[in-house]
Amino acid sequence: PLRKLELLIKAYREHTERELSLLNSALLITSKLPSKELFQEIIQQAAKTCRGEVGGLALLENEKILPIYMIGVPEKAEIPESHVQELPFIEKVIKTQKPVLLKDFSASEYASSANPEIAKLGLKSVIAIPIFCHSRIYGVLAFGRLTEEPFDEEDIRVLEALGRHIAIALENSNLYEKIVEEKREKEAIARKMLDELEKERRFFAAELHDSILSEIAGISMRLEMIKARLTKLEHHFEDELESVLSSIQKIISQSRALLSEISVPLLEDLGFPEAIKHLAKSLEESVSEVILEIDENIELKGKSIEAVTLFRIVQEAVRNIIKHAQAKRVMIKIKEKQSKIVFSIRDDGRGFDLKDVKSRPTSGHVGLLIMQERASLLGGKLQISSSPSKGTTIKGWVPSPKSENF
Repeated sequence: PLRKLELLIKAYREHTERELSLLNSALLITSKLPSKELFQEIIQQAAKTCRGEVGGLALLENEKILPIYMIGVPEKAEIPESHVQELPFIEKVIKTQKPVLLKDFSASEYASSANPEIAKLGLKSVIAIPIFCHSRIYGVLAFGRLTEEPFDEEDIRVLEALGRHIAIALENSNLYEKIVEEKREKEAIARKMLDELEKERRFFAAELHDSILSEIAGISMRLEMIKARLTKLEHHFEDELESVLSSIQKIISQSRALLSEISVPLLEDLGFPEAIKHLAKSLEESVSEVILEIDENIELKGKSIEAVTLFRIVQEAVRNIIKHAQAKRVMIKIKEKQSKIVFSIRDDGRGFDLKDVKSRPTSGHVGLLIMQERASLLGGKLQISSSPSKGTTIKGWVPSPKSENF
């Protein structure tokens, strides 16, 4: 009875150790993205769990088996990259998606087709587990023993559970890569859209300057000449001409203001920090106090899409403050933190009802929605908080040009 109890305790201990090893392997797999180093740890732990002396992991790719990591196998005996059909033993596991257990490998049908170097190892028992998820086969996990004690059904259970975890990790990795690739494509399209928008703005600015403004300025000069001549006549038209000239000068002034908004010469000529300082200075006529905190070392080139996007966001915020806020105090902060350019524009003005803006996007605050869209297209984020008589805060971030987002 004592001997029987010792055997039961030993069996229970071995079972517990296997379960703990399986749990550790599962935690290891789910804690990281798949890599050669991760698989190395998993295979070593799996070999210890099932007492496999030789073996490894091979993944399936385009009908080829790619050895990922092997243990206990001499370098010249390792399986090279091969077509599945060249490895009958592996081919069966992949086709059936079921484990194969050979208690006597030398007597099996696969012994004659085995790599001669592997045959020299003296394999006694072999076990191979398919790695699959949602009917997709990812590869094979296989181990061999050189001792007389063969693998059993318990070894199959443990390795199958491990194989499922590996398959899920690979499935998640594929989904992650797909999401990252889709994100890259969307952000590339968004950057191109923003770049094209700025090109159109520059083209329109050039057309406005070279054609419309030039023509209006020419008309103004001719009217001045006509005014001088008409003063010699009996009927005077100075008042009417003065009114027309005043209107023309107003159009020229407004057009130049529009020109400065749709083009970014300040940004290109002075650089990002100085351009933002100029925007802040433009608030001084409308606001009692302007506080600007900007990181002078921000690496934003004037023509970069990040610089233009952030400049446009601040520009729109400043325009809204001047037109609508009736603020006394404005604070603008722009800092670079952890591969992000973080910004906030806060005023103590009259504020507005955000729900009203969201329900009626054409209610005069459409610029706020455009600001959010600009940040989003660049892969960043912008939040607006406001309520009547309590001011407005616009804060968010855009990626730094030097950041690696993936």
